[in-house]
Amino acid sequence: MSASPSRTRVLYYAHDHGIGHLHHAARAARTGAFDLTVATSAARAAEVLPPATGLRVLPSDVVPGHRQPSGSRLHYTPTGPVIRDRFAALLEAARTVQPDVVVVDVSVEAALFLRLAGYPVIHRRMHGDRTDPAHELVYAESDHLIAHYGAGLEEPASPRSRPSRSWARCCAGSPP
Repeated sequence: MSASPSRTRVLYYAHDHGIGHLHHAARAARTGAFDLTVATSAARAAEVLPPATGLRVLPSDVVPGHRQPSGSRLHYTPTGPVIRDRFAALLEAARTVQPDVVVVDVSVEAALFLRLAGYPVIHRRMHGDRTDPAHELVYAESDHLIAHYGAGLEEPASPRSRPSRSWARCCAGSPP
């Protein structure tokens, strides 16, 4: 979508595993409540997103043979040109869009990267036990959290502060 000076600009990072992340982005785009650009390496992005939605195709993050270092506090931190190219493209997308906020659905590493690059971040929470160090870090560093499930699916082990920082649905008039 072309940016309008009076409208909120949103960069939406959609993970490329499965199709659900793109469907959430498409639903947000269809509200018409903000100018949305999706950054993803998902193969079906152009067919799932509404036609007027901005799209920035990211390089893949697949690094054959990568093994996460034992003791790593993050989920996926391969090294090399593939990853450098992906994060350079993600930063270029953010610089081009100049978003008022970035929604990350879902990636601890992308959310932290964009936060460290100076962008406000809304991170999507997923249900289930997400008390590992990587999730605890991204939840603490995000400006807001969003969850696409009802309170009845909330994990009992979730810290009490988390549900109060979350929106249950993405809809017109609410943050993306």
